[in-house]
Amino acid sequence: MHATLADVEQAFASVLTSAAMYFDELWRGRDTDDTQRAVMRAIALRQDVRRSGDPEAVNVALNRLVQRDMLAKTANGYCFRVELMRRWVEQAE
Repeated sequence: MHATLADVEQAFASVLTSAAMYFDELWRGRDTDDTQRAVMRAIALRQDVRRSGDPEAVNVALNRLVQRDMLAKTANGYCFRVELMRRWVEQAE
């Protein structure tokens, strides 16, 4: 038996739904401010993170998200540590 792409996408959607409460708490929780949300949204949508706000505030947000293990610094910038969270952010709001 082989899984099709449709099977994988359906399973992924199911996991995304199951994890929604956890991700929502990370997204809306008191440890996440508006700049951090803007930065995560930009990264999830593959947009220029520098347009997420004041440059100093963006740098603070990036550093904080790395400290919280939500983002990782790469040679090309930043990425989500967990692809599932990136997809959730991409679909959020």
